[in-house]
Amino acid sequence: MSNCSQIMNNFLASLLLSILGGTPLLAGSADLEEIVVTGTQSEHSSWHSPISTQSLQLEENAPPQNLADFLSQQSSFELSPSIRGRTLRLQGLEGKHILVLRDGQRISGKVGDSLDLESIDLSGIERIEIIAGAGSALYGSEAVGGVINLISRRQKAGPAAVSQEIKLSQSSDQRSHLSAQGTIHREASEHQLFLRKNLSAPQDKSGSEATRFSGRDTLAIGIRQDWQLRPELNLLSKISFESDKLKGTDVSGAGAIWERSNAIQRQELALAPQLKLSPTTELRLESQVQIYSDRYRSALRRRPEEQQQEKSEEKLTQHTLKLQTAAGLDHLLTFGLEELSETLKADRLNRSKVKRQRLALFMQDEYSLNESLLLVPGLRLEDDSQYATQTLGKFALRYAWDERTVLRPSYGQAYRAPSF
Repeated sequence: MSNCSQIMNNFLASLLLSILGGTPLLAGSADLEEIVVTGTQSEHSSWHSPISTQSLQLEENAPPQNLADFLSQQSSFELSPSIRGRTLRLQGLEGKHILVLRDGQRISGKVGDSLDLESIDLSGIERIEIIAGAGSALYGSEAVGGVINLISRRQKAGPAAVSQEIKLSQSSDQRSHLSAQGTIHREASEHQLFLRKNLSAPQDKSGSEATRFSGRDTLAIGIRQDWQLRPELNLLSKISFESDKLKGTDVSGAGAIWERSNAIQRQELALAPQLKLSPTTELRLESQVQIYSDRYRSALRRRPEEQQQEKSEEKLTQHTLKLQTAAGLDHLLTFGLEELSETLKADRLNRSKVKRQRLALFMQDEYSLNESLLLVPGLRLEDDSQYATQTLGKFALRYAWDERTVLRPSYGQAYRAPSF
């Protein structure tokens, strides 16, 4: 297990005064606004959300790109090189304190405690929601500096149709992208098969043999399905496979030149049934299994017999059962039960594999006192088999001062459990 720092009782409080420019938002205009879900795990227009949420929309016909490239085009984000690829800093905290999700579920494959944002492809993603500050009361470990949630495109109502598209692009920095997808849209279902191929050459540091960014050869294939099985029952599913080959060059302080390579594979299976029990009550189960493997090799350029090799495999299983119900006109209650299991096999371990498990119970109340004032208390009890039991609370408040100004103070507790 790595000897990374442990963060306990990291209390982050934020106060945001948002002044919306343009035309004042009058009653009913919220329907024209974008919808956000990450701050409370319930749908709100961005104006009515009690948690300040930055929502970044992706153009449906835009060229393929990864998360690091997309965020680097936004002026408000700070990206930095990591052991592999790039990571993001939020609230002054590095990548290991930022939780990255896809449709509310964790993404596996950390290297040096952080996810490589260059390895996260945005094909099929509709928008990216980002909340800064403590989010552990809803999402558990690692949500210290903030949460990044990738929201997939969903089925749109319309007549039955079959469509296909192929995109090919090449950028000035020797990156090539090929993506293809076919979609079968029916009245009560949508089935999408996707394939993408990305190639990029290593980028050298100025005046050095070392590379600034690794070269990549990525192939991904998968299928997403959205089923409306009954008027009250919906099922989302996804199966995907991804292969990623990286090559780069490192130079030691003594001048030794090391050629390194990684052969990475990621497999994913996800199911999410959603049942509407009544007009005001909804039950949702989100389950996923991810298997991430990495074969690392490093050799001296002039003495290839001197080399380092390491194999590792990480398995992540996550199940979240969530019940949301409206209690009268003033309360929206959320109750959740979450189980997460991680298994790591690696040459560097002194035993064949290590395991950990987290069990959590969380609850939240969105209490609307009137049209202007919304209170959101929340609590999470989380037990980590390799750490300790954490009790994490939060409190958020939204007050609409007038039609153009909203006040959103929030307070939360966060922690980060040790890494493998």
